[in-house]
Formats: sequence, C-alpha cells, structure tokens
Amino acid sequence: MASLPRQIESPNCPRARFADQVDDFATYMTEEQGLTSQSVKMQCFRGATFLAWFAQRHRSLMAMRLDDIDEFLALKATGGWSRRTITSASGGIRAFLKYAECRGWCRTGIATGIVAPTIYRLEGLPDGPTREQVAMLLGTTTGKSVATVRAKALLALFAVYGLRSGEVSRLQLGDFDWRDETFLVDHSKRGDEEVPASARCWRRNFGLHHKRQAASSLSKCVSDAHPSVQSG
Repeated sequence: MASLPRQIESPNCPRARFADQVDDFATYMTEEQGLTSQSVKMQCFRGATFLAWFAQRHRSLMAMRLDDIDEFLALKATGGWSRRTITSASGGIRAFLKYAECRGWCRTGIATGIVAPTIYRLEGLPDGPTREQVAMLLGTTTGKSVATVRAKALLALFAVYGLRSGEVSRLQLGDFDWRDETFLVDHSKRGDEEVPASARCWRRNFGLHHKRQAASSLSKCVSDAHPSVQSG
C-alpha cells in the first residue's frame, strides 16, 4: 500500500482505518483523472497522514469538522513544518475531502473551507545580512580613493537608509539639502519622500566631519556613478 504513511504499511500493524477510502481515492485519481503514479502517491500520502491523525480521535469521517483540519495543520506548523509543506498538505487533504464529499463519506463544505498559507514568489530567498554584518562591511570599507568613497556612500544608502537600487540610481545632486540635512528619494510608486540626512549619521557611517566634505564626497559618488548628472 504505497499510498499510506510508512508506519501504517508495516505488516505487523493492522490495516489502517480509512485505508479503503484512500485506496478508492487512488483508483479515482489514476483511472478518472489520469494522474501520474507519483502524483497519486503524493496526494494519497498527504491525505492519509491527516487521516492517521484523525483516526486517533474519531471513528467515522462523518464526525469530521473544519476545526479538525485547522487543528492538524496548526499542530504541524508548531512541530516544524514549513509554510510550503503546510500548503502542499492542505492541497492533498482538500483533494481527498472533495472526493469524500462526492462519495457521501463526510459532510459537505469542509473541503472548500480549507485555507492554505500564501506562498510568496521570493519566499525562498535567504534573509538579508544582520545589523552586525552590515556594520562589519561598512567598517572594512576604508580608504580615501574615489572608488572606496563611492562604495561606502552607496553601501550606506542601501544599509542605513534602506534604499532600493532603483531609488539610488535616480538620485540627483540637487536632491541633497545639506543646510536642512535632508535629501529627496524618488519612489517609483509613492513619489518623492524627504529623508533626514544628519551630519552625525554621515560622520558615523562615512567618517566625514563636515557637511561640506560630506556633500563633496557624495557629489563625487553620484557624478561618477552617473556621468550625465550635472550639479546644480
């Protein structure tokens, strides 16, 4: 019985409750839906995993409530299942219950009530560096060369102010007001935003001790990065 969890397949264990329903579901997916053997195996495994848990609490599928699915998924989430795993399990349980409803094994409406976690397109990307790692990177970027000053300025704009690459690329020299210690950021969707640019922040992150020095260094940074920019 490849469709059931491995612990149920042991010859020393009695046939699991609801095993007949899972086998019937597997036949339906194979003969009626034309799914591959691997897809059938995975769907059956997901459904049977839930049913093995449910069978410890109830003897009949008619006793099932939506709260049972919610409790099972919440338990697995606290036990270490990822959002993606929970989403896959929800799909398998939903598919089985839709079939079970058609066969009259359980109450109707349960399958449509199962809500899986949203999986975001970039969810699998690793988290960004920690604050300590960013500080170490800024601390190791030392020197007075044009390339170093430019690199540290750009790193600070990304790390300290949290700007996006497009927002940095759109910066103009006229966007910086060193008298009022602010600069304008052009957000693609929200428009311009005035951001504080205190001298102390620049001293801490750039090692620059005067606004004039900060302005000239940043001007060099921006003009080198964008040769077409003219100071105004």
